[in-house]
Amino acid sequence: MIRSSVWEEALAEGRTKGRAEGLTEGLTEGQAKGRVDAERELCADLVRELHPAISVRVLPAIESCSDPFALKRWALLAAKGTDADLLKELGLG
Repeated sequence: MIRSSVWEEALAEGRTKGRAEGLTEGLTEGQAKGRVDAERELCADLVRELHPAISVRVLPAIESCSDPFALKRWALLAAKGTDADLLKELGLG
């Protein structure tokens, strides 16, 4: 069976969501919110520091995200990627 890139993306997204749900099930609501808030803050700080030219476009997407795994992925990309990489990952470029 040949798998398309769309299939692979959907599969990866499903796995990520499943992991997020599984990991947050063991956390209290406050702990889960705290984790998301911490990931969001780190991601936003990295974007402000390392990608100031695009921060105005990127920060609203970060602030509205409640998926800790997406926020962590974006933070890592902010730390090592280019402005173009970050914009593409967030669907903004």
